Amino acid sequence: MELVKAIWTQDDYSEFEDYLCSVSDPGYKAFSASLIPGSEGKIIGVRIPMLRKIAREIAKGDAESFLKYARGRSNEELIVEGLVTASKKCGFDELLEDILRFSDKIDNWAVNDIVKFTRISKYRAEMAREIDRLLFDGGPWRARFGLKILMDNYLDDEYIDLALEKTAEVRSDEYYVYMMQGWLLATAAVKYSDKVFALLESGRLTADTVVTAVGKMRDSRRISAEDKERARVIRNDIRREAKGGNGNAEKRETKA
Repeated sequence: MELVKAIWTQDDYSEFEDYLCSVSDPGYKAFSASLIPGSEGKIIGVRIPMLRKIAREIAKGDAESFLKYARGRSNEELIVEGLVTASKKCGFDELLEDILRFSDKIDNWAVNDIVKFTRISKYRAEMAREIDRLLFDGGPWRARFGLKILMDNYLDDEYIDLALEKTAEVRSDEYYVYMMQGWLLATAAVKYSDKVFALLESGRLTADTVVTAVGKMRDSRRISAEDKERARVIRNDIRREAKGGNGNAEKRETKA
């Protein structure tokens, strides 16, 4: 299918949907469905490198008319829509609108984690002032998307304190939210271990977030043996507290 178009029509988009099915892999479809809860019936089975290639081709033409017809009826369609949207060259106001609009469509971790708005790097100060709209003004997927933005763009000397503070302010018992918090903290600990440990030991984070962060730190090859041991002690403290009567102990242990 020719993906570089001067303008997309409804018929073109219908052809695009058929094209996605034609490049799918049944084995990969089954594998993807097993990894993405709630995706039954929405997975076609197109591999991520192919989706990125498709999105790059679409972005060479009239991306706006493609997005006009985007329906996101499959996981792959939604990923391509996000990648094309993220590729647009625009100012911050339009970028923020695109981020908020797309984040409302996310319904699983794969879409959340694959689509990355790299243009944020040009507007970090502006995005930092608006990050609460993602973290606190929507559902769990919008919050996870906001945390992923913090992890991808703000773990440096200028913004590490902001990133950790915002991470601490998010208190959620949603699995995919605190998993993202743990991922962010473990990533930050590679360079800013003292700051991360201070937060882990502060009592400001949920136990789920701390246990998840500790697990990811101990699995990381970039974390020192000393810091892994310090993390283990924190996890053991939480285990002792759980044995003291916390009803969520088994849930936290399993998900770690």
